[in-house]
Amino acid sequence: MFILLSMFDPNLKEEWAIAELGGIENGQSLEVSIDNEIIGLCKKANVLRDQCFEDEQSYNLHAQSFYQFLPEFRSKFESAEPFDFFMKNFSVYANGGHMPPVLKKSIGVAGWLVLAESISNAMRVSDDISVLMNITHNGLLFVVKQEGGQFDADFIGDTKAKALDIHNCLLAGASINEIIVKAQKSFRKTGCAITIV
Repeated sequence: MFILLSMFDPNLKEEWAIAELGGIENGQSLEVSIDNEIIGLCKKANVLRDQCFEDEQSYNLHAQSFYQFLPEFRSKFESAEPFDFFMKNFSVYANGGHMPPVLKKSIGVAGWLVLAESISNAMRVSDDISVLMNITHNGLLFVVKQEGGQFDADFIGDTKAKALDIHNCLLAGASINEIIVKAQKSFRKTGCAITIV
């Protein structure tokens, strides 16, 4: 089970999600505020990405700058919390479920990408971002919280529809790679609230 909550939706209950995973005491947990350096990098990445993918002309003008920035961006992300914690403790879930190595790697990458997208998108409306992460043998919980920024009803409805689309892909038997590609496209410039079983 993989539960990601972006706490702009009051109907999403952190307590319910923690109970689903068997309680915080049964796994590895981290609650952390996102560092200002990471917030700055995310905002820079968002600006470069928006410039790059606006249209074909913009891509030709800005693609080089965007792709040159990505290695620095990824390197900083990987060594910062909560991403470092996720990579070091993901095996609590993967090995607890006796997960095959190929599947473990694919789900690990998917989890990292979805978490990065959600945090990056939350920064579009707030500079005050915190993350609660709980990893047990039953699953993963990411709670992304942003303060001082609100999303309107249309945004939330669109986000839920995209999350449901990803969930339906899983139910239909789509491959992990297909789901990763779809998730990257679907959640770009939005947040997400998704439960995958």
